[in-house]
Amino acid sequence: MLHRKLKILYLEDVPLDAELVISKLISEGLEMEIDLVSTEKGFVDFLSGNKYDLILSDYNLPMYDGMTALRQVQKVCSEVPFICISGTIGEDLAVELLKEGAADYVLKDRLERLPYAIRRALNEVEEKNARKVAETELKKLSKAVENSPVSICITDKNGLIEYANPRFYEMSGYTVEEVVGNKTAILRSGLMYKGLYKDMWVTILSGKIWKGELINKNSNGEIYWVNKSISSITDAEGQIIHFVSVDEDITEKKRSEEELISAKERAEESDRLKSSFLANMSHEIRTPLNSIIGFSELLTDPDFDQERKLGFVSVIIENGNNLLTIINDILDISRLAAGKVRVHNTFLSVPQLIFGIQKELVFKAREKGIELIATLENQNDEVMFESDADRLKQIFYNLINNAIKFTESGYVEVKYTVKEKTILFAVKDTGIGIPHDFQEKIFHEFIQVESSLSRKHGGNGLGLSITKNLVELLKGKIWVESEPGNGSTFYFELPYPRVDMK
Repeated sequence: MLHRKLKILYLEDVPLDAELVISKLISEGLEMEIDLVSTEKGFVDFLSGNKYDLILSDYNLPMYDGMTALRQVQKVCSEVPFICISGTIGEDLAVELLKEGAADYVLKDRLERLPYAIRRALNEVEEKNARKVAETELKKLSKAVENSPVSICITDKNGLIEYANPRFYEMSGYTVEEVVGNKTAILRSGLMYKGLYKDMWVTILSGKIWKGELINKNSNGEIYWVNKSISSITDAEGQIIHFVSVDEDITEKKRSEEELISAKERAEESDRLKSSFLANMSHEIRTPLNSIIGFSELLTDPDFDQERKLGFVSVIIENGNNLLTIINDILDISRLAAGKVRVHNTFLSVPQLIFGIQKELVFKAREKGIELIATLENQNDEVMFESDADRLKQIFYNLINNAIKFTESGYVEVKYTVKEKTILFAVKDTGIGIPHDFQEKIFHEFIQVESSLSRKHGGNGLGLSITKNLVELLKGKIWVESEPGNGSTFYFELPYPRVDMK
């Protein structure tokens, strides 16, 4: 009947009746260990000190009855089935026992029912315990799903959403009303190739698990990356009835990967630019040095007359100045990178500053056959502001020298506009212009539009980087507007705390 040995507590004060019951159980092949008691004290002592699979009890005992015994069992071990065995018990009393929690009752003149009653009571206990375990596991699973850090969504076989956990709503931004009953297609970003979703359905409808990365779109239209896994749920016949989708948000991971790739590309570009710069710098330094050394040697030759030697001196001076410029640029960029450059502000007259710079560089422009123009907003206004004169001149020199260098004909114009809280300076030329894809890059170190050593205009690729650093040191900003072949205009804007000179 049962495949395990049962431990039974039996309350009976008539030895013959107890013997009949035990014999009946043995005849049914029941393996058991019975504690037989006949008094209330014995019953209570055994009940509290042992663990039983089944409790049998007569109803009528001296100074004690089955109902009292049942109530004591309910207090101590309510999960243990209690079967009342009695010679005389009315229907009303039997019903009352069942209401109090008894598993069954059996009349002593119908002991053939006892094995069945025991079997049914123990099966009910096992089923109840199994249900408890299942409910506990279900609660655990439900809690795990509810608190899961990944998005979990359950759909029917057609892809209509039936359930989604809180993380799903957090990631998607949708509400329960917007999600349940709709298809997961509401999350599609439109950025994945269309064939992917077809392949996905073919895979999951075949009962296989689909795994992959998708770009989804939340309720605000923002995209996010997920690592998705979709599996099927089948019924007893093996037919698919549901799908479970598990999504892990990998947006930050993707962002980090992109940043790493970008950093790697920047590092590689930086290495390439530095190599190009060093090769170019070698050329830029050797060229004036070779001229200086070469023409210096010629000065010692007595075969050259004084006039030609003066020409050699002029070439030496020019190349010496070029070499000094290169060295100064290298020192400037190093000091700026190390934060060693300090600002020393003084009160400046903008018109005087611009006219002074024009006067110093106008001859250099004329040597190339171009005009250097200074345009003042209002020549009668003495615009004064506080800044570092040396740094400001260096900015203008770099921009104007560049403009002259890259302009073959036409003019270079320096002008300014006074705004409410800033002054906008501009250096405009009619030169070769700058390609659009270089207009942001030219302010980076070592960048040159022409990178070949044989390029026409020369330069070490540091001037505009130094200029940008100096403008930012003066708490300003710089940018360029240019069209290839139609010249360039470099703008830089500085704070303008107005100065009252009265």
